[in-house]
Amino acid sequence: MSKLQVGVIGVSGGIGKMRASHFSQNPKSQVVAVCCRSEATLKQRAAEVGARGYTDWRQVVDDPDVQAVSIATPNVFHYDMARYALERGRHVSVEYPLVQSPAQLDELAALAKRKGVVLHDALTVRVEGHHVALRENLGRLGRLVCARIRYFGGKKWYVDEKLAGNMFVALHIHFVDQFIGLFGEVAWLDATKRILADKEIHFGTILMGFKSGVVGYIEFGMNFPGSPSYSSTIVGDGGYIEFNRLPRSPMPTIIGQDAKGPFEVPIPEVSAIKVDSDNFVAEVVDGAAPISPLPVGRRAIELCLAATESAEKGQRVTV
Repeated sequence: MSKLQVGVIGVSGGIGKMRASHFSQNPKSQVVAVCCRSEATLKQRAAEVGARGYTDWRQVVDDPDVQAVSIATPNVFHYDMARYALERGRHVSVEYPLVQSPAQLDELAALAKRKGVVLHDALTVRVEGHHVALRENLGRLGRLVCARIRYFGGKKWYVDEKLAGNMFVALHIHFVDQFIGLFGEVAWLDATKRILADKEIHFGTILMGFKSGVVGYIEFGMNFPGSPSYSSTIVGDGGYIEFNRLPRSPMPTIIGQDAKGPFEVPIPEVSAIKVDSDNFVAEVVDGAAPISPLPVGRRAIELCLAATESAEKGQRVTV
């Protein structure tokens, strides 16, 4: 059986580099083309996976050997690139957020269906090791009451809305989907947004009410000093569980306490990017089901846009 011929767009970034590596290691796929704007980086990435290198992403899509395209570029380019590739009959995988609105997603999904190709939403949240560990231990907490996620990151292109697009879609979609995966459907949300333009700091919060009765709170800041700090806490009437990845900490940890006392939880050693890359290949080659079906990502985008509305109006929004 011949291998799926993949082109990866955006290999100058860490995610694109990992995608190219994972597709090249999968026995059912082969990377034949890669793309980034830096010629020096392009030469290196192309040599690493034995692929042709292009500085124009359209050349990757138009390469006659390319059957599938992986898009790992800043968010605002996703829609145009995916549409161009789908129109030319390529299978397409896009890093999250796949697009900037539900309408764009619906358009691309319909286009993929007409062309008979796969449109893959690379929303990896629910296969990340710490998410799996949290989900598997919810039962020991009794009746769930509340949860919190806090993330403060370093400087990236995410603070440039000309590249990142909508702030909540760019920064909060990961955590919105994580909460939905843990607690179910959302009933309402209340959001705030603040941008300190002089320091390029973006900060936003989302308070979410779930139909299950759980209340969740997401606090996200980008371009604060120091290394990324990431933590999650879930509380029930029978205990709590907490994930922490702190600056300069050698390893992330999950600890908690239930009726039997304090406990620690091992975090599965899994590369969510690899799992998702393999899933995309399996979708195309074997007809496998996607890890993250398109309606899942669509709902997360919808909620992030509702958070934008809430922040702009200064009031709670029913969703």
